[in-house]
Amino acid sequence: MMNRSIAYIDLTQMQTKVVSIPEDMQRLYLGGRGINMYLLLNHTPVGVDPLGPENPLIFGAGLLTGSGAPSSARFNVSAKSPLTGFLGDSNSGGFWGPELRFAGFDHLVIKGRAHQPTYIWITDDRIEFRLANHLWGLDAIETQRAIKEELSDPDIQVVTIGQAGENLVRFACVLHHYKEAAGRTGMGAVMGSKNLKAIAVRGSKGLEVRDPEKLLKMRQSIDEKMLQSKGFKVLSQYGTPFLIDAHQRLGTLVTRNHQRGATEGEEWKLLGMEQVHEHSTRKVACFGCSVHCRHGYRVPYGPHQGAWAEGPEYYALMALGTRTGTFDLDTVLVAQDQCNRYGMDVGSVGNVIAWAMELYQRGIIDDSMTDGLVMKWGDGQVLLELLDKIALRQGFGNLLAEDGLRAAETIGNNSLDYFMHVKGMSVCTDERSLKGSALNAATASRGADHLRSRPIPEGLFLPAEVLERMYGGTVSPDPDSYEGKSRMVAVTEKLFVVPDALGVCKFLTRTFISPEGMIGYQEYADLVNAVTGYEVTKSDLENGAERVLNLERMFNVREGLKREHDTLPKRYFEEKSEGGRLSGKYIDRRKFQKMLDEYYELHGWDIEGVPKVDTLNRLGLGNEPSHVL
Repeated sequence: MMNRSIAYIDLTQMQTKVVSIPEDMQRLYLGGRGINMYLLLNHTPVGVDPLGPENPLIFGAGLLTGSGAPSSARFNVSAKSPLTGFLGDSNSGGFWGPELRFAGFDHLVIKGRAHQPTYIWITDDRIEFRLANHLWGLDAIETQRAIKEELSDPDIQVVTIGQAGENLVRFACVLHHYKEAAGRTGMGAVMGSKNLKAIAVRGSKGLEVRDPEKLLKMRQSIDEKMLQSKGFKVLSQYGTPFLIDAHQRLGTLVTRNHQRGATEGEEWKLLGMEQVHEHSTRKVACFGCSVHCRHGYRVPYGPHQGAWAEGPEYYALMALGTRTGTFDLDTVLVAQDQCNRYGMDVGSVGNVIAWAMELYQRGIIDDSMTDGLVMKWGDGQVLLELLDKIALRQGFGNLLAEDGLRAAETIGNNSLDYFMHVKGMSVCTDERSLKGSALNAATASRGADHLRSRPIPEGLFLPAEVLERMYGGTVSPDPDSYEGKSRMVAVTEKLFVVPDALGVCKFLTRTFISPEGMIGYQEYADLVNAVTGYEVTKSDLENGAERVLNLERMFNVREGLKREHDTLPKRYFEEKSEGGRLSGKYIDRRKFQKMLDEYYELHGWDIEGVPKVDTLNRLGLGNEPSHVL
């Protein structure tokens, strides 16, 4: 585990520089998201154009990625976001992260802009630049296939962009394999702005593990616990589509651009886990994972008969399905594959299309603006046509490719009121009835988010004493109550940094699937020690996570973030949710602001959400950026 490296890659000059990561930096920031955030703060010029050559694009594998620790497949992609103008960061799995480490690198810091389309080829400490003119214009899956054929090795692992990234669609993603996307915040657009089509890696160096016997015993124990868990059994059988059923029952299933929190009838079942399961053809796992939550599917009949791909995740079913009123599963499956091939975030593209449909419903836009498309809810053909137009920046799609914040400036007429976002990024589920989840969406460091700090136990109706034990203080078991919800979010936010920094799937992390089971700080510390021999403690990981959160806040504040940005869509404050067990809820402005005050205080930030000097000094961040790396 010693002598891990960062490669600094200058695409303009076609030069590379490799430096070792000091052990103390790994102890402070771990890896993955943690070191990425340090590098981002230290190497990004203040106010940089997100699509300019000086915006660094950073890839980072976690400290445990590829080590044999359970589900250790993850890597992060980070930059200033062209979607939000604030922190850009996204996490993905599959096999690319481990392969990067096997080739000798933990992080890549990519600056500049290639003079013509280029891809990077990395193998065992060697980095090459190769022309990609012949790949430009191919979709993300075609590109991976072409590179593997060109290099005569089917086991090469590739991350790439599709046409959306080439065309600088603000929410373009970076794709690996069929569907392993670093999906959020527009990292594919940053990659496209650098004329960088792909990064291919192949390594044979392996990783040093300090105590393999201890690691194996821990791995076996965690796997046994995981495979006995009811939540993981459901996840393995159905994948994440089981969450469609759960959100419908709660009333948090986004329907028709958040006009409802559940469908009025039974049409949601057409996108539910049983219906999706009927299309499933196989289970697939990421590196080192025993769950196999990824599924392959095939459309068995109808106009899309024979279409095959991996997925769908529940977010795709919601974003492209219920959010747009499209309840034809075959169409949604084809749409999510279309997004993957083009390299577009399903959450953002589904959100901007649903927004356009509501504007059409309200008469704010008409056929003269939409290229003649009749933007009615549930029209699957319109959905598929718009995906093409957005990815290729054609006609009305060119406007939507800028996403809602910018498109609303052109449309006007209060259109922004109906764009469901926080800091420019789409809200995943209807958060009006879950006050902790609402605070999470408002304050997550990369914009509206369900993976940064969502307190999932809030919707499980657990006893108060269980919640107090989990979160270390009084937390109301009522989802509609504001009491203790700031604590839920702050505690969850800190815990969820750790798997991102270690390169482990969040599904294993305590509270994410199993309320009190699975892996927490102590288990993560034991895994780190077995792999590295660093002898870190539970407190070391907690402090490291807090350090990373403050780096992220420092970056955002530096780029203009203010308290007013930590808010929610207007609809949440003025309209009650409809449907499901928690129907009739809304966000009280005064209580929300009080909850926000409490959240800032728990983090050691001032009333405006700026980290206090004492907080930064306590965490050793008082002199950042320090340019150690």
